[in-house]
Amino acid sequence: VVDQRFGVAAQWAQFVGSTRLEFRRLIKTIPFVVITAAALLNCVGALIFNSTEAFGNTSFPVTYLMLQLIADTLYSFLIALITYHAGVLIWEERDNNLDEVQDALPAPEWPTYAAKFLALLASLAIIQAVVMAASMLVQYFHHYHRYQVGLYVVTLFGIDFSLFIFLAVLAFFIHVISPNKYVGYF
Repeated sequence: VVDQRFGVAAQWAQFVGSTRLEFRRLIKTIPFVVITAAALLNCVGALIFNSTEAFGNTSFPVTYLMLQLIADTLYSFLIALITYHAGVLIWEERDNNLDEVQDALPAPEWPTYAAKFLALLASLAIIQAVVMAASMLVQYFHHYHRYQVGLYVVTLFGIDFSLFIFLAVLAFFIHVISPNKYVGYF
């Protein structure tokens, strides 16, 4: 006899397990690796070669200049990453014809969707953390030692990341209500 439990603790356990599974699956996909590699090459290259130039003059690689370079070179890739992977994550079961099987399971749908959403946000946060570390390394190698970690955290993980959260919510919402994956992408 199996004791089945469908309470809040079971839903939380499903959410945690699904989040780990979706995150591992997301970061191992070839499109994620390619987009992330291109984004990091573009951003880190711009940080290395353009960090001491501002307004036609040579300057120190100050934090606000580094943050501007990150925004100019990385964020278009992150928007592409959100757009593509929101569709992939939402349409995964439908593409494999498993959506009806999943709907028949005695489990709510929110842990699955929340896990996919959190996996996407975690991947974005990791990319931003890597770029933040690369930016501080560039400052270090240019002998500028006023890193302003608080400004990095507030800007990258507070202001800019909140915009990515809203964009991811919008992308997930559009893909959930769209009748076709490609209509959702459009």
